[in-house]
Amino acid sequence: MSEAKAEKKSVVVHFAKSELEAVEIVALLEECGIRAAIESEWNPALDGVTANMKGYYARIFVLESDLERAEELIAEFQAEGTEP
Repeated sequence: MSEAKAEKKSVVVHFAKSELEAVEIVALLEECGIRAAIESEWNPALDGVTANMKGYYARIFVLESDLERAEELIAEFQAEGTEP
């Protein structure tokens, strides 16, 4: 894949177990200059049932070119015990 395509392709970097975790991780990534997006699996009609069935609340996406750095930041965040 060309470098230009890698810069534009979004990939999943993390499966968040809660809304709080998703928001905190996206904030961390953005503070470090990495654009990130949340795709929630939450459905108000099911009020959490979907997340429990899938095992996660939301997927967090970053650009493929930022994937390695984003994984490192998330691992550090979780290792520090600041995981929600």
